Amino acid sequence: MPYEGMASFAKGIVVDQENQTYTATAMGVQVSDQLGRTRMITPLPDRSSPINIYFGGKNNTTLFAVSGTGIFSRNMVQKGAHSWDSPTRPTKPFHIKP
Repeated sequence: MPYEGMASFAKGIVVDQENQTYTATAMGVQVSDQLGRTRMITPLPDRSSPINIYFGGKNNTTLFAVSGTGIFSRNMVQKGAHSWDSPTRPTKPFHIKP
């Protein structure tokens, strides 16, 4: 959520094979690790809010973000996971020592 905001306006969520989540929010595409900690929020190039996101392309390694102004894509190292894929065992979560 934005600091002064009352809602995140999260609209679409996808997962990669390492169990990281990608969420379309009013601030951009939010990437969270396996434990739900936000790692980064990437705004769209035109600073619009994404309506939905999905993995696609060759080998399912392109992240697409749809907004009211267009469709944006980014090639990823991570491979997207679909609900119809066979289960995969994710890697052990990364813990940050205080």
